Amino acid sequence: MSGDATFVGYRSEVLRWNESINLVSRRDTEAQLDGLLAQCDDALAAWRRAVKPLGLAADGRDILYLDLGSGGGLPAVVWHERLVVAAGRLRTVLVEPREKRAWFLERVARQLAAPTPDVFACRWNEATATTASSPELVIVSLKALRLNDGEVLAGLAPFLVAGAQVDLAIARFHPQDQTWSDELVSSVGIPEPGALGGNVDFRAEAKVSGLLPAGEASLVVSRYRYERR
Repeated sequence: MSGDATFVGYRSEVLRWNESINLVSRRDTEAQLDGLLAQCDDALAAWRRAVKPLGLAADGRDILYLDLGSGGGLPAVVWHERLVVAAGRLRTVLVEPREKRAWFLERVARQLAAPTPDVFACRWNEATATTASSPELVIVSLKALRLNDGEVLAGLAPFLVAGAQVDLAIARFHPQDQTWSDELVSSVGIPEPGALGGNVDFRAEAKVSGLLPAGEASLVVSRYRYERR
């Protein structure tokens, strides 16, 4: 990934600010960063190659992409740059409560492909969108943040217009050797297919969930049909 021109600016910013903000490991930083970039790129590519119903099927669709607990910008930077090419239209939102990292993300976002991401310096359940939309597909990624599906679903409503009905895909990074198990399903709060959930703001029907191996990591994917009330 060090030779990919798409991420030269981002790599430069991470290496410049890592000592003061601690964005990635301070030990062997360049190699660690390149490994993370490749991991995120491989994960998205594997998801896009996967067949239905777990496969992403993002090409040509209007997409709202949210990365929760964005930290130093991964996978958000990689996924934004790849999805902005594939999508019909893309809006990217990065949510990061730590002030210094949110500042870094705002700096990096200005260098990314347009339309550039919005950065929310808050916790997920505190985010209040200034602009609501009605995309065809919503993608939510979580690399290190521990939120269950119910918590993810509960925070989404402000980003969608009333009456919007969307396909929703939640993707979490897990170790390569992770196996699909009842314990894993319980830990991230994935309901059985067909289960309904919601509150005064939304209604969501669970569709399918599963584990997708992807290079040095796996993605735990859960999909929903989500309706904003």
